[in-house]
Amino acid sequence: MSNALKNTEKIDRVNILMEALNLRMTEFAKTIGISYTQFYNYVRKKPDGEHVIPIKDVVIMKICTTHKIDIDYFQTDTINAQDLVINGVSIKDLGKTDLPENGYQMKMIATEVAANFSTPITEQYGVFEKYFVSKSIFDKYGKTGFLVKVKGKSMQPNIPDGAILVVTKIDNWKDIEQQIVAVAYDGIFTVKKIKKNESETGFITFHALNPDFSDKKVNTNEIHEVFKVERMIDAEIE
Repeated sequence: MSNALKNTEKIDRVNILMEALNLRMTEFAKTIGISYTQFYNYVRKKPDGEHVIPIKDVVIMKICTTHKIDIDYFQTDTINAQDLVINGVSIKDLGKTDLPENGYQMKMIATEVAANFSTPITEQYGVFEKYFVSKSIFDKYGKTGFLVKVKGKSMQPNIPDGAILVVTKIDNWKDIEQQIVAVAYDGIFTVKKIKKNESETGFITFHALNPDFSDKKVNTNEIHEVFKVERMIDAEIE
């Protein structure tokens, strides 16, 4: 007896499809003719684990039509996710036999959440969302890294507004200079470049790559956590 899939299960299967096709969110959204922002709202989760907006049937139908997938893949559990056939090719023939049922997920720090910096942001419940990444990203950073979504234009053109970055925590951040970092300080979580490190005098200067924005000199006592920006994996580019 088959069961209808819940919205969360449908999104899990969309992410498995993206991984099988080796497409980023921006690229996949283009294949089905919708904007990255609209697609991101379908896959983004609220702190309670529910998705912000249920994915529309017309979008599911467009996915199936574009990639020639049996509609049952998104409607019932009669087709197992590991038995997916895309455009006439089995997911197993695409070399995706080790793909987890729910895809490869990493923790994304939800920057809109007002974090309590009396404890490290990485240890706080409720400041994370789940984001699906490729197997290569998961294998390299899944156990030690986090994801952050950039909000704002201070790091353009190198890092555009809406970019998804892979970051890893830096413990000895008082010794680094000329490095792009994500930093939690004084109730703020932002991405900047450490331009000048004067930690011995109690200050670090954070630099915005966009010349329209000013540098910021921060007291080291206000800095809670610093993360190295390893790479950018996704971005909505105008």
